[in-house]
Amino acid sequence: MLTSEQISKLLDYNKETGKLYWRVRASQIPAGTEAGYLNGYGYRIISIKKKMLSAHRIVWLLETSEWPSEDLDHINLDKADNRFCNLRLATDSQNGANKAMYARNTSGLKGVSWHKGGKKWKGQKWRATCGPKHIGYFDCPAAARLAYIVEADKMYGEFFRAA
Repeated sequence: MLTSEQISKLLDYNKETGKLYWRVRASQIPAGTEAGYLNGYGYRIISIKKKMLSAHRIVWLLETSEWPSEDLDHINLDKADNRFCNLRLATDSQNGANKAMYARNTSGLKGVSWHKGGKKWKGQKWRATCGPKHIGYFDCPAAARLAYIVEADKMYGEFFRAA
C-alpha cells in the first residue's frame, strides 16, 4: 500500500479546490497537469504504479496520513469536489442515506412510492421505506413523506438528506 510520503512525491494537493496535480511527468502527462480522469460515476481516478486510486481516498491519505478505514462520503454530493472539508468517513448505509432522490422516482418524494396494493390495504396506497426498511402504508403522500423523514433522521442522523 502506498504511503502519504510516496504519494506526496508524485502529487500536489490544492486544499482550496480539492484538486490533485502531477509534481512530476507521468508517462506522457507533463508536471502541473491535473491528475486522473472522471470515471462514468463522476469520481476522479488516478493511476499510480499500476494501481487505480480514487482521488478522494488519496486526499484523505494526504490529510490524515492514513488510508480511510471506511467508505468516504462527499457531503455536498459532488463526487468531483475532493476538498477535505467535503469528505467524511461513512458506512455503506450512511453513504447511501446522503444520496439524492433516484432519477426514476415517480412520486417526486424521496422514500415515498405509489403502491397498487389490494383489498388488504384498501385506501392506503402510498408506501414509505427507508433503505431496506418498510415503514408503512399511508392515505396520502404527505403522510408517507413525514413518516420517512422521521425514520430516516432516527436511522442516519447527520448523514440523512431529505431531498
